[in-house]
Amino acid sequence: MDGIYSRKVVATRGITAGAGFAALELRLLLLDLMQILQERWGPELVLKLYVDDLTLAWRARPGLLIRNLVTVIEFVVFFLEKVLMMEVSRKKSNVVASTPSIAVAIAQQVKDQVVKPAFHAKLLGSDFVGGARRSTIQFQTRHQTFRAMRPQFLALKAAGADVAQMARAAGTPMFLYSNENAGLSDTALQQARSSVAAASANDTFGKQPDLALYVIDGASGKLDPAFHAHDGPFKYWALAVWQEWFTVEALQVALVQAKEKISRANGSSWSVVAGPVTALLATAARIGWEILSATSARDDLNQHWTFGTDSPAAISTAVAQSVRSWRLKNFFNLVPTAAPNPSDCPTACADVQLVDFARIVKAMAAGSGPGKNAATEWDRAWAPSLASAINGGQWPQVRKCKVVKWKITDDSCQLCFEQPGTIPHRFHCSVSKPTKGYPPPPKDAALAMQRIGADRDDILKIRGLLALYVPAAPYRSKGTFKWVLDPIAMQRDLTDATWYTDGSMLGGMCHNIRSTGFGLVVVSPSGELLGYGFGTPPSRVSTAAAAELWAIQVATSLSPTRPKIKTDCFSILTSARAGNAAVTD
Repeated sequence: MDGIYSRKVVATRGITAGAGFAALELRLLLLDLMQILQERWGPELVLKLYVDDLTLAWRARPGLLIRNLVTVIEFVVFFLEKVLMMEVSRKKSNVVASTPSIAVAIAQQVKDQVVKPAFHAKLLGSDFVGGARRSTIQFQTRHQTFRAMRPQFLALKAAGADVAQMARAAGTPMFLYSNENAGLSDTALQQARSSVAAASANDTFGKQPDLALYVIDGASGKLDPAFHAHDGPFKYWALAVWQEWFTVEALQVALVQAKEKISRANGSSWSVVAGPVTALLATAARIGWEILSATSARDDLNQHWTFGTDSPAAISTAVAQSVRSWRLKNFFNLVPTAAPNPSDCPTACADVQLVDFARIVKAMAAGSGPGKNAATEWDRAWAPSLASAINGGQWPQVRKCKVVKWKITDDSCQLCFEQPGTIPHRFHCSVSKPTKGYPPPPKDAALAMQRIGADRDDILKIRGLLALYVPAAPYRSKGTFKWVLDPIAMQRDLTDATWYTDGSMLGGMCHNIRSTGFGLVVVSPSGELLGYGFGTPPSRVSTAAAAELWAIQVATSLSPTRPKIKTDCFSILTSARAGNAAVTD
């Protein structure tokens, strides 16, 4: 566990099966070998067998550790090669230890040079070292491989291919494989995001990775490696609780030790991250989450989540929303005048949400436009210019003069030569300005333009970006229900009654401000109205279908007998037919 230093040695090996063994027979014989090892050396020896990879781990003092592990390795080699007639790979069998001298001593004493000492090993595709240390060798190697692929991505983009989907499929899953084991530091994350942004955007300079990925992702995309980097530690911790990989008590002990370890860090918490628990804490802190206990957490909006009650999928969705907010705040740090303020709300609100226009911006940058109901026209030819303006790819003359190696001294507009060449000047340039001027904002937007202020108005004109604080419904950790006509209080016979359910959602296009609710209607076999009521599910229930499923759960809990329920939600019926195993997979 994180926070405990111990001398540890691990031997990993590859096994090649000889002819004559069926897969099942081979598996049983290897399990027999593991049972012999466990009976002979006890729980001190940790064994892991995965297909043809056998891992032996031991914690002890150096002298005892070397003697025992040499004996174990030689016994395993003898059993595999002499009894099972299998070959142990000399190239892939490594021994790593918390101290390199221990690994060297073991490798030298094992007969026939079966294992070789190594500072680092790859186990099932993941970085593996001895002791409480963190390794990113596999990440760096795979990341450099992806960076070298950039010319191919740019060539495909020039040919009209959707390279964003290619980069997401061939990039992030490759170099962030097993990221949940040790997380991704701030520096490594920025490297990964810059590489993916460079491969997915046009081949020009000066762009900001945060905004390049923001434009490509929109409101729902996940090309940005930040999503995968934050989702991994959270998802696997949630799965560990949800599927009971460990007891809650064991996880709590590990969490307490990891917090203590991070509290002693000098500088960045990533300097002491060495395993999944400290990685979870450091990852959570980056996006404003706090891990309160092994089973509870509080997100950046002060909403509480319970591991084991809230599904891993729901927690992953919440983490993704926090990553979007974190990415926007990065831009606000770069351009403080673009940051929204609480005055956006007409009245003082206890609960507010940060809302941007990523969905519309993505559509416009892709060329499809802002939508049928937009008050202004949009030309597909403007899309590349919008994307370039948003992510800082514009190079007016004043900016070009600041690059020393270009040796440009004339900073005036190269069209009119009357004023310095800046982006704001383009709105007034006598050469490029249309005869009738630029169209004013729609009348419906006049009030909003007044409220956001001059600074954010300029950012909207120059960069095409706007974020607002809007009132939001209070967070609900539990659901509510209220009878309008209560059949239970009126002691109506509900034995053969039919319960009708319906779920609804408002604000569906903006996930941050969605609001869901549901209704119940109880009708007798003769058609008489027996009762009806309404309620709200917990805030984590964020779709109409989920709200209706919550309504079914409420109906089941209220009915004195098994209720007859009618629903018009096809996805619920489809899921029910698939069964529990499929639904909870």
